[in-house]
Amino acid sequence: MKFNIIIPTRNLQNVSLIRKILLSGIPLNKMIIIDDSTKENSRKIIEKIKDNYKDKIILVKKSLIKNKMEPFKLGTPFWNLGNTRNLGIFTSMAYGKNCSATIFLDDDIEIKKYPLEKIETIYRGKMLGKIKILGSPDLSRLEWIELYLKTRNPKLKSNNKYVEKIYSVCGKNSNIIIKKYTNLKTQKTKNTSLILPQRNELSGGAFIISNRLLGKVLFSNWFDEDWQFFDKYRNSFKVKEIETKIEVFHKSKKKKILNKSKLIFEEKGKIMTNYFKEHGERFKTDYLLRIINKRISILKEISEKFKKIGNKNITDKFILDHLKFLINYLKKAYTIEIIDEMKKFHSIERRFLKHRTHYLNKIKEILDE
Repeated sequence: MKFNIIIPTRNLQNVSLIRKILLSGIPLNKMIIIDDSTKENSRKIIEKIKDNYKDKIILVKKSLIKNKMEPFKLGTPFWNLGNTRNLGIFTSMAYGKNCSATIFLDDDIEIKKYPLEKIETIYRGKMLGKIKILGSPDLSRLEWIELYLKTRNPKLKSNNKYVEKIYSVCGKNSNIIIKKYTNLKTQKTKNTSLILPQRNELSGGAFIISNRLLGKVLFSNWFDEDWQFFDKYRNSFKVKEIETKIEVFHKSKKKKILNKSKLIFEEKGKIMTNYFKEHGERFKTDYLLRIINKRISILKEISEKFKKIGNKNITDKFILDHLKFLINYLKKAYTIEIIDEMKKFHSIERRFLKHRTHYLNKIKEILDE
């Protein structure tokens, strides 16, 4: 039994991650690297890796795709993760003759444990496999802000269960995590090694999917696209989820938290993902307004908690400013534009399912040139 591995990347920082995956012991059919890099140096590094492992690596470059795979473009102001994962899906299906399942790994993931004897017999049917992720917690910018709030006033209870879980395990040492993985300034804390609690949900950063399931659902190109992807599989195909016993380590770079355009990007993504989860493909403005108002209520509640903090520092004040900005943005949100974006994705997904053979032949034609 062999696997394809899909690695979406933009401006890869750590080449050793890919080399370690190649040497991990996984019975590999093809490693598919989807390169959406904006830096020439990163592109050259990835091409060099491919040259060293010609038989094992398929490299999907932005320069190869261009306008040949409409509407699945690479290259946007933000990390174009949905389209890179979709192009990975097409490539894995096109070159999937000799494998039974596909593993998705983000480019900041390192394989720590691969129990070969337990994984070989699992993927005969239609299954999704969860991979245990250690290391950096998977938090949105707003969730990092909520964790920071807990360090400023632990008595203020967060409605975010995962943030509460992290703080209950790490306590004051949560400052260490915030300092390590974000640019938020926190009070000084003595360094100590921490084992962080991880989410219980499936994560798009590391999971396995049976090839019998692959290509029945696509990733949207907005934030939280993986939650929507898994949710649709659960509801439409009633797939079985299993624990794989594979362990990986998430080596995240520092995230710039107080970035207004990226906070908007994440909020819109959460709204659209929640919309599909609650209402499916029944696109109505009043449904959308209810979800937007829920997000506004959450942001207001977090903002009110920050206002209760005494002796505010400069970080507190910047956070309050950004929360106010987000609330005002959502109050004026153009519901028609958001609904159009959801409809556009729905149309793209249906078009792919209808013309799947065309897309698979096209990607193979491009890569075999």
